Amino acid sequence: MKRSPAISAIFLGFIILLIDIDIKNVDIANDVFGFILFAYGLYSLKDHSHFFKKGYYFALLNTAWFAFSSTILYIAPHYSSFVFDAISYALYIPLAIYILSGLATLAGSLELPKLAKRLNDGIFTFTLYAILTLISFFLPEFSTILIIIAFFLYLHMLIQVNYAHRLTPDTSNSTKGKSLSKVMLLSIVLSVTLPIATGLGYITLSDSLTVDTEIFKKDLADSSLIAAVESKMVDLGFPQDVVDYMPGTEILKYEEIKDLQININEVEHDFSKLIVAQYISSLESGKYRFMVYYEWTENPQQSHFEVLGLELDKDMTALEDMNYSSLNLFDIEEDGRVRTYTSSDVKEEHFGKYAAKQFKLVNLKKADNYRGYIAFDALPKNKETMAHNNTFYYVQQKSIVSNSQNELLELCRNEQSGITIISDSLDKYVFMGYFDTRE
Repeated sequence: MKRSPAISAIFLGFIILLIDIDIKNVDIANDVFGFILFAYGLYSLKDHSHFFKKGYYFALLNTAWFAFSSTILYIAPHYSSFVFDAISYALYIPLAIYILSGLATLAGSLELPKLAKRLNDGIFTFTLYAILTLISFFLPEFSTILIIIAFFLYLHMLIQVNYAHRLTPDTSNSTKGKSLSKVMLLSIVLSVTLPIATGLGYITLSDSLTVDTEIFKKDLADSSLIAAVESKMVDLGFPQDVVDYMPGTEILKYEEIKDLQININEVEHDFSKLIVAQYISSLESGKYRFMVYYEWTENPQQSHFEVLGLELDKDMTALEDMNYSSLNLFDIEEDGRVRTYTSSDVKEEHFGKYAAKQFKLVNLKKADNYRGYIAFDALPKNKETMAHNNTFYYVQQKSIVSNSQNELLELCRNEQSGITIISDSLDKYVFMGYFDTRE
């Protein structure tokens, strides 16, 4: 039996969407082609059922959304978020149900009750597939088994759609030859090009607070003195790889170092690993220099903005001149060699016994080994006191629809002190705790 071109296009669209179904990283390019095929098939059938007509508009909407989101995720992969996935599935689910409902209605009108029942079964199967897929978003620990079950449900639905080749509706009145080609071409071009242009514009606007990057330079203005201070810092316990990537101007601030205390916290989250360490250097002048150092030993999957903060405890006295400094580093392999770059902060604030900065993990798709620090001086209230419980904060804004910059910095200042906590929400990840330096 000769297949209907419209129904064949719909079936092929479902096949394309099956090729790379992934809860976390949808293959956007393939999906766009699938939705274009849906639009073609549904436009040809839209006079046969109101389900096809509604499905046609949803097909164009899905095409537009996936073209928009693919533009953003390709150029700026750090924008990837739960929100993008949720919107994608929220648009796809009604489209598939409209298609299946339209096919079942068409089978009934052509007096094919067995086929209509099969297609109605396909609606039920797809509904189960959609429910399991959504549950996997909220129960990641069960996502593997849920996705496997959902995959077989999708295959069952696809088999029912394949039986729809028996439907041979008359599409001669709705296609109108060249008119169909012109309408379809215009619809597809607009639903792809306009969202791409919008995505580019959106990235430009939302990323207007760009950061400056440059190749890291040691700045060895006084190389012999810097080498001597570096050697002393390493002997006291500073890691060699931390000292190696401190600018010379920062190294000289440790010229009077006489003792060092180190506290390290490690967090594993969402297939990534973050280390937050505190280095407290006592100086000959009686001051202490506090450094809180971050390092992503395994890159996060999602990131938009980061905030690193440190607040000293009550035993310390703030200095009018905090001697504040900050650094962000990352590595990129270029031409067979690894180059280390620095990136500027988006925003910083430091006053009293508190300092924080907001920064970005630049070029998350290609870069690696993100690390950096904030450092400043403070004075103990007396010679016997020492900062025992400094509170540190690391806030990761995972999506573009999240707190503003000022709100993120406020979060660092206003979070209640207490035991170490991990707070994970849809748009941000907060790690807060104490550096306890007591023996």
